[in-house]
Amino acid sequence: MKTAIETLTLVKQDQLVILNGLPQHFDLEGYDQPDDLWALQWTGSDGHIEFDQKQSPGKPNEAISQLPDWIGPIIAEHIRLTEEQQEEADKQTARAVCITNGQASKDRIQRQAIAARKSKQQQINQFVKEKMP
Repeated sequence: MKTAIETLTLVKQDQLVILNGLPQHFDLEGYDQPDDLWALQWTGSDGHIEFDQKQSPGKPNEAISQLPDWIGPIIAEHIRLTEEQQEEADKQTARAVCITNGQASKDRIQRQAIAARKSKQQQINQFVKEKMP
């Protein structure tokens, strides 16, 4: 699935990636990225890269007009995790619906059984009334 990147925030120290408002925390250390990266901000058509001032004192933010190539695998992992979580949420919802429907069916069957017993009892009562002097 191709995801349009409307907004993107990456904060390396926090292990946080927010893509189109959806946050994911995962280990960013295994991904290719600038050593002195602090954060990346993107808003549709432009953004900037912030650098760790302890590693690179005085290095200014870098304005960007396109996302750097190194961000692609990070975005792919965010999308994978988000889809995985959505699938699990969908499964949980389906289980809840099954349980709810199962309980509803059980309740309906119990009501039908009670109604059938009442009807049968009324028939018996009517029969007894007719046969009693």
